[in-house]
Amino acid sequence: PTAEPPAEAQPTTELTTEAKPTTAPQPEVELLEGLAIHLSSHRSEDDATADKARMETAFADVLEVESLSVLRIDLGDRGVFYRVRSGPYPDRPMAEARCAVLKSKKQDCLIVAY
Repeated sequence: PTAEPPAEAQPTTELTTEAKPTTAPQPEVELLEGLAIHLSSHRSEDDATADKARMETAFADVLEVESLSVLRIDLGDRGVFYRVRSGPYPDRPMAEARCAVLKSKKQDCLIVAY
């Protein structure tokens, strides 16, 4: 007959306090899949909101107005910035095509993870 391993060596499905998974702190914004187009960065939320409104009018033929947003980013010692971005885009070719049109209209842009 084969001997049973000692009880302490048998696997258990019960989690101990030390083995319970911990949850990471939740980010300020919901993370979504896809890519975004970074359009501008500002020190004040009012400036970013005004720039977003300008872009909604100036680039209505390129960007879906509802895709524009202002994102607050805290960079610690460097300060708080407000970024205007468009997205999410499902793939890089679509984001690159939109960014190319924006650049042809003299609007800087950068493709970033959403």
